[in-house]
Amino acid sequence: MKVLCPAGPVNIHDNVLRAMNVGGQNHRDPWFAEFYKSCIEESKLIFGTNEGTAILWPGTGTGGWEAALTNTLSPGDKVVTFRYGLFSHLWIDMMQRLGLDVEVVDCRWGDGADEARLAEILAADKEKKIKAV
Repeated sequence: MKVLCPAGPVNIHDNVLRAMNVGGQNHRDPWFAEFYKSCIEESKLIFGTNEGTAILWPGTGTGGWEAALTNTLSPGDKVVTFRYGLFSHLWIDMMQRLGLDVEVVDCRWGDGADEARLAEILAADKEKKIKAV
């Protein structure tokens, strides 16, 4: 089953819905490696370059979160994050499981991050221990 998770309620064009009406594909299938290589090469057209290598994540969204966190932070690094819904709650759970020092600012679910509170937290970090927000 293909699932499209756009931000918000949005109208999805019929062409997109029809394109999604195909059998499931698996990034672990034998054909995927060659397909992935062609996608990397063709992505250079999108970015208007002949140099460098684009990184395309062939996995789940949760796998992408883990890759982002483990490739930019180390266990014990201090992170400030806001909990204002299930998505942010799951990010916090993963950060804690990875051994990050997570300062959680709880907000009313649905409100979003409090920029004024973040500014206060960052200003109070005189030793510059916060590595990520």
